[in-house]
Amino acid sequence: MSFYNCFQKRGDSNNLPMPGRHKIINTRTHHRLVIESKKARRLPLLELHNELVPHASVKTIKRALASINIKQSRARQGAFLKDEHAVKRLAWAKKYKDWTQEDFEGVIFSDECMVERSKDLKGIWVFRTPEEEWHKDCI
Repeated sequence: MSFYNCFQKRGDSNNLPMPGRHKIINTRTHHRLVIESKKARRLPLLELHNELVPHASVKTIKRALASINIKQSRARQGAFLKDEHAVKRLAWAKKYKDWTQEDFEGVIFSDECMVERSKDLKGIWVFRTPEEEWHKDCI
Protein backbone atom coordinates (compact mmCIF):
# COMPACT_ATOMS: atom_id res chain seq x y z
CA MET A 1 0.00 0.00 0.00
CA SER A 2 1.35 3.44 -0.82
CA PHE A 3 2.21 6.12 1.69
CA TYR A 4 -0.69 8.30 0.56
CA ASN A 5 -3.26 5.48 0.84
CA CYS A 6 -2.02 4.56 4.34
CA PHE A 7 -2.28 8.15 5.44
CA GLN A 8 -5.84 8.44 4.10
CA LYS A 9 -6.97 5.17 5.75
CA ARG A 10 -5.36 5.63 9.17
CA GLY A 11 -4.65 9.34 9.33
CA ASP A 12 -1.08 8.52 10.37
CA SER A 13 2.10 8.15 8.34
CA ASN A 14 3.93 5.87 10.82
CA ASN A 15 4.31 2.19 10.02
CA LEU A 16 2.45 -0.37 12.09
CA PRO A 17 4.52 -2.80 14.17
CA MET A 18 5.44 -5.88 12.17
CA PRO A 19 4.23 -9.23 13.48
CA GLY A 20 6.91 -11.78 14.27
CA ARG A 21 8.01 -14.47 16.60
CA HIS A 22 8.10 -13.50 20.27
CA LYS A 23 11.43 -13.48 22.07
CA ILE A 24 12.24 -16.69 23.96
CA ILE A 25 14.30 -14.79 26.54
CA ASN A 26 12.31 -11.86 27.90
CA THR A 27 13.83 -8.82 29.61
CA ARG A 28 13.50 -10.26 33.11
CA THR A 29 15.17 -13.56 32.17
CA HIS A 30 17.87 -11.68 30.29
CA HIS A 31 18.60 -9.64 33.42
CA ARG A 32 18.82 -12.84 35.51
CA LEU A 33 21.21 -14.35 32.97
CA VAL A 34 23.51 -11.35 33.25
CA ILE A 35 23.46 -11.40 37.06
CA GLU A 36 24.08 -15.15 37.29
CA SER A 37 26.87 -15.07 34.70
CA LYS A 38 28.67 -12.38 36.72
CA LYS A 39 27.98 -14.02 40.08
CA ALA A 40 29.11 -17.51 39.04
CA ARG A 41 31.63 -16.67 36.33
CA ARG A 42 33.11 -20.18 36.17
CA LEU A 43 29.76 -21.94 35.82
CA PRO A 44 29.66 -23.94 32.58
CA LEU A 45 27.30 -22.62 29.92
CA LEU A 46 25.29 -25.85 29.92
CA GLU A 47 24.63 -25.56 33.67
CA LEU A 48 23.61 -21.92 33.27
CA HIS A 49 21.25 -23.07 30.53
CA ASN A 50 19.75 -25.87 32.66
CA GLU A 51 19.27 -23.68 35.74
CA LEU A 52 17.85 -20.51 34.21
CA VAL A 53 16.46 -21.03 30.72
CA PRO A 54 15.95 -24.73 29.94
CA HIS A 55 13.36 -23.86 27.26
CA ALA A 56 15.92 -21.90 25.20
CA SER A 57 18.87 -23.26 23.27
CA VAL A 58 22.46 -22.78 24.35
CA LYS A 59 23.07 -20.71 21.23
CA THR A 60 20.22 -18.37 22.22
CA ILE A 61 21.80 -17.87 25.64
CA LYS A 62 25.18 -17.15 24.04
CA ARG A 63 23.53 -14.61 21.75
CA ALA A 64 21.67 -12.96 24.66
CA LEU A 65 24.88 -12.55 26.66
CA ALA A 66 26.85 -11.43 23.61
CA SER A 67 24.28 -8.66 23.04
CA ILE A 68 25.74 -6.91 26.10
CA ASN A 69 29.32 -7.97 25.31
CA ILE A 70 29.60 -10.86 27.80
CA LYS A 71 31.41 -13.82 26.31
CA GLN A 72 32.87 -16.99 27.69
CA SER A 73 36.66 -16.71 27.56
CA ARG A 74 39.61 -18.47 29.09
CA ALA A 75 40.60 -17.12 32.47
CA ARG A 76 43.84 -15.16 32.45
CA GLN A 77 46.80 -16.66 34.23
CA GLY A 78 47.71 -14.50 37.18
CA ALA A 79 50.85 -14.44 39.28
CA PHE A 80 50.82 -17.07 42.00
CA LEU A 81 51.55 -14.62 44.79
CA LYS A 82 50.16 -14.80 48.26
CA ASP A 83 49.21 -11.52 49.94
CA GLU A 84 52.31 -11.67 52.15
CA HIS A 85 54.55 -12.03 49.08
CA ALA A 86 52.90 -9.06 47.39
CA VAL A 87 53.45 -6.93 50.52
CA LYS A 88 57.13 -7.95 50.65
CA ARG A 89 57.64 -7.18 46.95
CA LEU A 90 56.04 -3.76 47.32
CA ALA A 91 58.21 -2.98 50.37
CA TRP A 92 61.33 -4.02 48.41
CA ALA A 93 60.34 -1.85 45.43
CA LYS A 94 59.73 1.17 47.68
CA LYS A 95 63.05 0.64 49.47
CA TYR A 96 65.11 0.58 46.26
CA LYS A 97 63.06 2.93 44.06
CA ASP A 98 65.73 5.67 44.13
CA TRP A 99 68.64 3.42 43.15
CA THR A 100 70.38 4.15 39.86
CA GLN A 101 71.62 1.69 37.27
CA GLU A 102 75.11 1.90 38.75
CA ASP A 103 73.77 0.89 42.17
CA PHE A 104 72.13 -2.22 40.70
CA GLU A 105 75.26 -3.28 38.78
CA GLY A 106 76.71 -4.69 42.01
CA VAL A 107 73.65 -6.87 42.64
CA ILE A 108 73.25 -10.43 41.33
CA PHE A 109 69.70 -11.57 40.62
CA SER A 110 68.74 -15.22 40.47
CA ASP A 111 66.40 -16.40 37.73
CA GLU A 112 65.38 -19.59 39.50
CA CYS A 113 61.71 -20.35 39.62
CA MET A 114 59.42 -23.28 40.24
CA VAL A 115 57.06 -24.34 37.48
CA GLU A 116 54.06 -26.57 38.03
CA ARG A 117 51.90 -27.87 35.23
CA SER A 118 48.20 -27.27 35.62
CA LYS A 119 46.01 -30.27 36.37
CA ASP A 120 43.25 -28.97 34.11
CA LEU A 121 44.57 -29.20 30.56
CA LYS A 122 41.48 -27.54 29.05
CA GLY A 123 41.90 -24.41 31.13
CA ILE A 124 39.31 -22.49 33.10
CA TRP A 125 36.56 -20.61 31.27
CA VAL A 126 34.80 -17.55 32.70
CA PHE A 127 32.02 -15.23 31.60
CA ARG A 128 33.39 -11.70 31.18
CA THR A 129 33.43 -8.56 29.11
CA PRO A 130 36.68 -7.41 27.46
CA GLU A 131 37.03 -4.70 30.13
CA GLU A 132 36.92 -7.32 32.91
CA GLU A 133 39.83 -9.32 31.48
CA TRP A 134 42.04 -8.70 34.53
CA HIS A 135 39.20 -8.58 37.09
CA LYS A 136 40.00 -10.58 40.22
CA ASP A 137 37.21 -13.10 39.52
CA CYS A 138 38.43 -13.65 35.94
CA ILE A 139 42.01 -14.65 36.76
